[in-house]
Amino acid sequence: MKLSIKNQFDSENVSMRFLEQNDICLHSHDFFEFVYVVSGSILHTLNGTNRRLERGDYFFIDIGDEHCYSAKRYGNANIINCLFLPTFIDGSLVGVKKFSNLMSNYLIKLGNAPLKSKPSGVIYHDNDGYVGRIYEKMLFEFNAKQTGYEEIIRCYLIEIIILTVRKVLESSTGNKEIRISDKIIAYIDNHYSENVTLEYLAEKYNYSESYLSRIFKDETGQSFVKYMQKVRIEHSCRLLANTDKSVYDIMCGVGYRDIKFFTKIFKESIGTTPAEFRKRIKNDHIN
Repeated sequence: MKLSIKNQFDSENVSMRFLEQNDICLHSHDFFEFVYVVSGSILHTLNGTNRRLERGDYFFIDIGDEHCYSAKRYGNANIINCLFLPTFIDGSLVGVKKFSNLMSNYLIKLGNAPLKSKPSGVIYHDNDGYVGRIYEKMLFEFNAKQTGYEEIIRCYLIEIIILTVRKVLESSTGNKEIRISDKIIAYIDNHYSENVTLEYLAEKYNYSESYLSRIFKDETGQSFVKYMQKVRIEHSCRLLANTDKSVYDIMCGVGYRDIKFFTKIFKESIGTTPAEFRKRIKNDHIN
């Protein structure tokens, strides 16, 4: 069974509720879900893995993941449920289906440490109750619907995402030393609109160009050129989604000078041209 957006959302890109969770059959959905267990205990199955949920547990479910609840063994639980579309985080995230992809959004900067495990599908525990208090604030804002409530919920949601990924990073990385690739990535993030070359960075950080190229790919899993393209395309998506700037101005703003090349790289990355992407964003907002 698949739960659709139309059945769960009204006019917003986010929905929250406090509920007593009983049995529910195996299902998936075309939106993201955050769940926080307020009290009680219940058996939860996610992608074939069973886990007993207890007070203070929380988890994140990717779009398309299958899960269900069973109250027969442990009883039911009270939960706070947060459902949201990727475009709730940012309009440029149309089509994103994985929690890991949300991490690379320009609003969420978490460095470049590699993750040893999938952040979604993991049961985390709120040891000091801090995450639970954030959930309660989000639920209050959603129910009160005062001016700016969606922006406040978005900020709280990003905070939970960062706290969740921090747990993953702390459990998967023991070495806190700053790597060469971290320096390069930090520089690219601040200068992506400029003519940044591997030759320039090699001279700046006193490495040979060939060594820097190899170590960057070893540490990040992608080439310097591919990473540079990724950053520029992500920023162009943000500008296409959130501004009225022309495609040409956006192209120049993210560091490209050739409209044919920019369109080619954009289509290879996103699957559509910049103009088609903007049109899709506007149609989604209308619908």
